[in-house]
Amino acid sequence: MDPGTLALSRRALALIVVVTLLAGMAIKTLVFRNDATEPRVRERRSSAAGPGPRGVDEHRVPFGFARTRDGALTAAVAFVGLGDLVLSLPPDQAEDALRAMAAASASDAFVATQMASFDALSEALGRGTGPARLRAGVVATKVEGFTRSRARVQLWRVLVLSREGMTSAAEQWATVTYELVWEAGDWRIWSEDLAEGPTPAPTDSRPGTPAALESGLAGFEPYPKRG
Repeated sequence: MDPGTLALSRRALALIVVVTLLAGMAIKTLVFRNDATEPRVRERRSSAAGPGPRGVDEHRVPFGFARTRDGALTAAVAFVGLGDLVLSLPPDQAEDALRAMAAASASDAFVATQMASFDALSEALGRGTGPARLRAGVVATKVEGFTRSRARVQLWRVLVLSREGMTSAAEQWATVTYELVWEAGDWRIWSEDLAEGPTPAPTDSRPGTPAALESGLAGFEPYPKRG
């Protein structure tokens, strides 16, 4: 097995970090303001009972989150877990899925930045074979700010990247900050910022191969479930 593939996988994850960091710097920071100053948008969906979601749309993106603090947090957790979906789709469908998550005024910049990141990741994984899997797990959360129109949510999460041909599955820890806006009856991404770490020290010196990872996770489903 090619000894360069482990380094390849780490470079692939690093590309996600670099591109997303640039995106966070390029997109205007969201400033919380009083609800009375916000433009009113006609709502097309009713709020979910509980934090949501109520289902997934035609792009397999969750929708129907409650207009509450818990609803915004649940939306952010759902969005951060959609990397595997986007990576698996053809470019045109991936763009549609990303646009379904984004606020209208930020969608062009968000889609362009995310597609550049996933294009770089796909290119880096080109030497592998079979489907690539990009699993995300949220370890801790923090709601930094909330109004009925806007929310700022931080997630400490880990990504695990796996594809046959890699010496071992790769992991990457980061803190993701989402600026969300309430638009057209749901929470949408205004901006996404990412900072590497904090990263725990590994306790096992024997990294798992992609085959071992897939075998060990046989029968498991993504969480939150996408439907």
